[in-house]
Amino acid sequence: MVYAVKVCLFMLLVTGSFLSQSQELPKLSTKQSLDNLRFVSRSGEFTYYQRRSGTLLLSKNFDVTEVLKGVQGANYHMQSSADQKKILITQDINYHNYLNLRENKKIYIVDYGKAAPTLIGEGQLAQLHLNDGWVSYFQPRGKKIFFKNLESSALVFEIELKNIKNPYFNPQASMVNEDNILYTDLNELGIPGVLIYDRKSKSVEVFSRGDSPNQKIEICVNEKFLYLLTTGLKDSSLGTQIVRYPKDKLKAPAREQVYLSDKNDIGNLFCDADPNRIFFIKNTAEQKGEVSHEVAEILLNKNFKLNLLTQLKYATQMVNLDGRIIVPFRGNYFVAHGDRDLTIDDKLSPISEEEDKNE
Repeated sequence: MVYAVKVCLFMLLVTGSFLSQSQELPKLSTKQSLDNLRFVSRSGEFTYYQRRSGTLLLSKNFDVTEVLKGVQGANYHMQSSADQKKILITQDINYHNYLNLRENKKIYIVDYGKAAPTLIGEGQLAQLHLNDGWVSYFQPRGKKIFFKNLESSALVFEIELKNIKNPYFNPQASMVNEDNILYTDLNELGIPGVLIYDRKSKSVEVFSRGDSPNQKIEICVNEKFLYLLTTGLKDSSLGTQIVRYPKDKLKAPAREQVYLSDKNDIGNLFCDADPNRIFFIKNTAEQKGEVSHEVAEILLNKNFKLNLLTQLKYATQMVNLDGRIIVPFRGNYFVAHGDRDLTIDDKLSPISEEEDKNE
């Protein structure tokens, strides 16, 4: 499929401390079909993409290498961290024929830009930690988060959730260091909280607690800080707050408020795509009953100034593609942050639709 490069002009909305300026929001441009694209390195030197046959391929240095085989229709999800040492691959072989939000999927790990993956386990919500030295994943039926060291197979442990209210609750987990793990859970009333697990003592302490079951908490850890986003759900009047803590001093008195709103934002917080910015999806509705969401950034080195990066009204999701913030919207992929033209580095000719069908 040939994708024409079009540029859509948007104006950044300005209220209060918003940055006043206009900005073009370009579409992601690649030689490979965007429907098959699964990962592009920040430098643009290599690309992972899949075929309809269920094969995952690596395009690099004028060559194509097979990474994984799967059944026809298999789907792949890939993600890296800011450390760029490893890439996680989640393989869903039932993507088109079996919809189950609690189904485990095969999780592989591969060196950054390489084509020799290793099976880690089966689960969901795979995540890299601590300079890509650890990986975690969640198994919904057992309500357990598993942690594995990628250098020593003997270093493994698990955390069992207490949640009994919501079978579809997706926890977040982050290793602050090798001894302390932050994760989200629900108590017996369904109220969310952030807990700290101590590996040495195997004890659990409450780090932060929500106020209502109609609330969610997101955590994000980068090199220096822990960010907590707390937001209301549905039609609650709880609003949204983002606070941060120094990573090496996780104590309440040290926290700093980054953002506060009386509206319930979607969230989807990213704090490791850029050292000077955090990104999230903000509720921009101006009146009750209106639906409007945009991708926003907060400039950390400019007194937490807030900028809206889109003017799509229904920007309800975004993807961190190795440091690029990609906004899927009605069949298009807009680049809210980072490089958008990847056709220069990808020297391979695009795959035709007929070649893809016959693969």
